[in-house]
Amino acid sequence: MIWPESGQGGQDRVYFEAGVPVAARALDPSIRSVTTLLERLADRARGAYAFYGEDLVGSRELTGAPSPTTLLRALVHATHREDGLERLLERRGDSILRVRRGLTPASLGLDREETEALDVLRAAPTTAAQFIERSGRAHVARRLLYLLELVDGLDVLDPASVASAPSSNPPPSASRSGEWTARPAHTTPERPISSPGMRAAGSIDRPASNPAMRVPLDFPEPPASLPEAERARWEELVARAKAEDAQNHYELLGVAPNADANEIEAAFVRLAKLVHPDRLGPHLAPLRRHADHLFRRATDARKILITPESRAEYDRQVAEGGGSPASERRVRETVEAALDYQKVDLLLRKRAYDAALAIIDRNLELSPDVAEYPAKKAQVLFHRDGLDAREPREAILALLDRALALDPKHELANFVKGQALKKLGDPRTALAHFRVVVEVNPHNIDAARELRLASMKKGEASESLLGRLFKKKS
Repeated sequence: MIWPESGQGGQDRVYFEAGVPVAARALDPSIRSVTTLLERLADRARGAYAFYGEDLVGSRELTGAPSPTTLLRALVHATHREDGLERLLERRGDSILRVRRGLTPASLGLDREETEALDVLRAAPTTAAQFIERSGRAHVARRLLYLLELVDGLDVLDPASVASAPSSNPPPSASRSGEWTARPAHTTPERPISSPGMRAAGSIDRPASNPAMRVPLDFPEPPASLPEAERARWEELVARAKAEDAQNHYELLGVAPNADANEIEAAFVRLAKLVHPDRLGPHLAPLRRHADHLFRRATDARKILITPESRAEYDRQVAEGGGSPASERRVRETVEAALDYQKVDLLLRKRAYDAALAIIDRNLELSPDVAEYPAKKAQVLFHRDGLDAREPREAILALLDRALALDPKHELANFVKGQALKKLGDPRTALAHFRVVVEVNPHNIDAARELRLASMKKGEASESLLGRLFKKKS
C-alpha cells in the first residue's frame, strides 16, 4: 500500500506475484493501468508505504503490467528525478563500462534514439562520462545508463584490457579558420573487404586485409559466346556477390544457425568450389575481384563458426541485429555520426550554419526516425534563414512537424515550434508548446520564462479590464 504524499485518506494498492506488479487499485479513477499508476509514483519525494502478505487489491481493477525490464524503462522515462542517476555516475567514476552480453534493443524495449546510443556504447568500452559526451544526446545516454544499471546490464572492465585497443573514432578535422569541418556526405557505400582498424575491443578477429580496398558494386554482362554451364556459374556468382553484403556468416554459407562443424565445413567447400579465384578459368576472369571477396568472406565465416568461443560471440552479434558487413558498417557510421553531432551546438554558436547542416543531414540520412535531427535542423535553419520568406518558413515548419510526429513531447522540437509560432503571431498555440517543454524539462529556463511572461501579461490585461469596469466617476 502507498499512502498519498498529502496525508489524505486512502491508498494506492499494488499486488505483486514473485516480485512483479501484476494488478492494482488506484485512488485516481483516471488511471487505467498498473504501469500508469507506477509512473505517477516515480517522481514522489516522500510518502509512507507498507508491504502486506495478503491480497488487498481483490477485484483486479487494474491489470496488464509489462515485463519487469519494460516496466523499468517506463519508470526511467517517467521520472524527472536525477538523484539516482547522479549516485550511479559517482559510483561508476572512471570505470570502463561495456554492455552485458545478451541484452538487445528489443529485450530492453528501446526506442530508436536509445538504440543508437546503445550502439555507441557497444562500439567500444568507455567510461560513463565519455559515453554521455560521445552519444550526441546527453539526456538519452544518461537515461540509458540508468536503465542498464537497473537491469544489471553493465560489465566493468579492467582498464588494462582495453588500453591497447585500436580507436574506432578518428579525430575530427579542422579548417584553417579553426572551425570544425563536417565529413563529406555519404553516397551509396562500396563494400569494404574488411576494416580491422575499426573493430571495437573484445570483438572477433578478422583475417587481415587492406581496409582501403573496396569492391565496387558493378557487374559486367556475360560474354555472348559463354558456354551454358559457365553462364550458369557466372549468374550464380553474381547473385551471391550482390547478396553477401546483407548476409551474416550462416546465410553466406547457406547453413542453419544450429549447424554443426561438419555441416559448416561442407558448406565452405561447396562455396569455395564456386568462388575460389584459382577455379574461375579465363571465361570468368572479369568476376575475379568479386570471387576473391566472396572467398575471403567464406574463409572468415568458416574460421569463426567452427571455433566455439568465437562462434558464441558472433551469435551474440547476430542476435543483436549485426553480423553482416552492412550491419557492421551501419554501427560504425552511427558512431561516427553521433560523434560529429556533438559539434553542432558549437557550430551553431559560431554561426557556422552550413557545416552544422552537413552533420545533421548525415544523421538524418542514417537515422530518419530520430526526432532530434529534424528538430535540430529546424533550429539551425530558424537561426540562419528566419521566417520572413515563404520557402524557408515552410521548410522549418515541416521539419518541426516531422519531429513532433516522431515524438510529440520532444523538448527541442516543441521549443523551436513555440518560438516560430510566437514570431508568426500565434501566441496561444506557442504557449501550448512551451508548456510541453516545461512538462518534459522543468529546468528549461527559456520556456519557463515564456510562460511567466505570458502569465504576467494576462494578469496586467485582467487588472486593466477591472480598472475600466470599476473606475470612479469624477
